Amino acid sequence: MGGKVISRKVVCPRCWLSYTGTVAGSLGALGVDCDIVDVGGYSGYAFIINVPKGETDPSGPTAFMFEYDFVRDQIVKGTESLGRK
Repeated sequence: MGGKVISRKVVCPRCWLSYTGTVAGSLGALGVDCDIVDVGGYSGYAFIINVPKGETDPSGPTAFMFEYDFVRDQIVKGTESLGRK
């Protein structure tokens, strides 16, 4: 994956998951009408469940996402359906 530069000011919404917040803020700066719910749904990120033994917290999907490249790639591909690459 390569990096892209957004020359407009990016304002990220407060949320538990940095991926959904950062992507929603970045897409918003590019003029895409979306929020963290859209990012979570379109990317599939909201449907990943990773519950550590004996505890639960909303950051659970983060560990799963970076452990498996194919999952990360599918999330990025799903995110592109919001209109930007």
